[in-house]
Formats: sequence, structure tokens, C-alpha cells
Amino acid sequence: MKIKHIALTQDQFDSICQSFDWRIEELTLNTLKLIPKLIRPHQALGGFISGSLVQPKTLNDYDSVAGIDILAHEPNPHTSKDEFHLNAYHYIIQKTGHPVFPYILRGPFRDETLIGHWPNDLNLDCYFR
Repeated sequence: MKIKHIALTQDQFDSICQSFDWRIEELTLNTLKLIPKLIRPHQALGGFISGSLVQPKTLNDYDSVAGIDILAHEPNPHTSKDEFHLNAYHYIIQKTGHPVFPYILRGPFRDETLIGHWPNDLNLDCYFR
């Protein structure tokens, strides 16, 4: 899977990221529609975001101000490889300092998701306490 990067305006960033202390927050399906170039947008079931503009973290080897996990329905799972009907994809957001596009969205990544790329435990409550 090729990792893409998409420039984001301040308004785009503000519409998807309201987290300031790396607290995990749910993204609505309407909010997911605001994320440009999202993988499999018609199969997205939901998502989660956390971030901090003042305390960046290294995510997927990039200095990041936010991380996003997208859950997508997998209509054709590789059952021989223990894949189920759910995939998780990870995206990160970097701050660039550019006046027009101050952020970059990178992804999708298959690692560093909260529940693994091919989760087999669909009880998500244990991940968000």
C-alpha cells in the first residue's frame, strides 16, 4: 500500500481535529467525509482521533500533531490469513508551518493502529477507557 501525503488547510484541520491532549475522540461519519483522499471512504464505519499541537509525538516515524484510526468494512476478507470483516487504517497529521497549507495528512498505514490492521476482537470498549 502506497503512503500518500495530502496538504491540509487550517480550516480542514480544524474540521477534523478538536483534540488537544492526546485524548482519543470518536470521529463521526460526517467528519470522516471531510478528510481528503481517505482510503475506502464508502466502506468507512467510523474513526478515532487524538492529537496535540503543543506536544507532538513520533507516529510512524514522523513528528505528528495528530493520529487518526479509520475502521473500514472489508467485504472480501482473506479468511485463510485470519482476516475478518474489519480493517483499521492509521493516518498521521504533521504541522508544516506553510502559510496556506499548515498541515500534511499522511497515510494510510497498516501499523500503529489502536486495534491492529486486522482486528479479531470487535469489542472496542477495552481500547477506550
